[in-house]
Amino acid sequence: MQTSIIKYSETKKEDRLESEYYQKKFQILKEQFEKIESKKLSDLVLKKITTGHTPSMKNDKFYGGYTKFIKTDNLRDNYIKDKFSHYLSDLGNNEIKSTILQEGDIITTIIGATHDVIARSCIIRKNMLPANINQNICLIRVDRNKINLEFLNTFLNSKYGKMWLHYFSRQTEQVNLNCREVGQIQIPLFSEKFQKNIEDMVLKAHAERENANTLTKEAQTLLEKELGIYEWTPTKQKLNTSIKKHSETTQANRIDAEYYQEKYDAILKKITSYKGGYKAFGDLIVDYSTGFAFDSKSYTSEGVPVIRINNIKKGELDLTKPAFVNQKIADLAIKDSVNINDLLISMSGTIGNCCKVEKNQQGIINQRIIRIKINDYNQDVLTLLINSIIGSLQLDRIGTGGVQTNISSKDIFEILIPILDKKIQDEIAIKITNAHQARQESKRLLELAKSTVEHAIEHGE
Repeated sequence: MQTSIIKYSETKKEDRLESEYYQKKFQILKEQFEKIESKKLSDLVLKKITTGHTPSMKNDKFYGGYTKFIKTDNLRDNYIKDKFSHYLSDLGNNEIKSTILQEGDIITTIIGATHDVIARSCIIRKNMLPANINQNICLIRVDRNKINLEFLNTFLNSKYGKMWLHYFSRQTEQVNLNCREVGQIQIPLFSEKFQKNIEDMVLKAHAERENANTLTKEAQTLLEKELGIYEWTPTKQKLNTSIKKHSETTQANRIDAEYYQEKYDAILKKITSYKGGYKAFGDLIVDYSTGFAFDSKSYTSEGVPVIRINNIKKGELDLTKPAFVNQKIADLAIKDSVNINDLLISMSGTIGNCCKVEKNQQGIINQRIIRIKINDYNQDVLTLLINSIIGSLQLDRIGTGGVQTNISSKDIFEILIPILDKKIQDEIAIKITNAHQARQESKRLLELAKSTVEHAIEHGE
């Protein structure tokens, strides 16, 4: 057990009594920064660090516009997830005009359920605008004459930047810290040459990520044009009624009205009229398994990775923060071990997210995930297809449940897959492969930039 003995006079000086604040690791952190040149963040900004707010949800006039309203769920290390629960109108944006974001701003989460949620930082790029933030995020507008923007953001995302923010945070019902405390964190002041070196790495990583996004969109466009659904959306149902024969409801074994919306009929018509024909998904599958129900109490800090639903993104298996179990428990679910080129599909909550297992990725799928091995179809193309409107509408249709939507493996096997010509599959697959490589290179460069900063702090520039 680690202990720290602190004088009462020091607690009065710090005005903090909670034991977490005096952990040994934080004492080491402060000692480390005494050995290098540094400044408080508040001395490096153009304006006072501030948080956003949430305009009254009761006033509809504040919402429904084009300004992205960034919340904790959107902000990740170095990027913004682009599914926003709300968009602000001009009126709503003006209600919180002090945090209207500009290109080059840094935003950081300061309130969250756990320490993993706070201390996520990202630079606002031009393509993210217009945007604003809520009260769980703070705005840092940097004076670029005093510090390099890319270097500062890299430091904030490093283990030392996060540690400073965790040091000042407090645990109540949530983990939180205020803007004054954010301004108190120490920022290392390395040479301009060093900071520029970090900037070059980060900007190259950003360019690789943009290249990956472009290639993914090109692959999506190729697929959609081949299937005749490019820029196509099913027409909105004019009436909330669908007339179906009793024999149809009996065959489908569904009587809920949502199942019979016109958009589902429209997408099936597109698939069944495709020139290359189609097959049931199950006809392409040579092996599958559904996940093992791991007890979260059996999770360990290291061992065999457990792949959970939140690890499955559209088109990517993200294993940066997996859970683990020991080998003995993993052996109980050996049939659920993933192999290269397996497809994984989420079967609960956000249903239908699909990704392919890449080289050097390993783990065992948790419950409500299906692992699929296929033949005679390019795995990258099939992943893209399932994540497209072709797959998502079919999977949305068969989803069942109340608070959480669920789908069964049997239902997944029955969705229809258009059979693309191998030449078209190869063209699409090349773009997806190149996009994946660019995305991995982007991650590598960001990690390199971060580790370079951490090394400089530990050993001096």
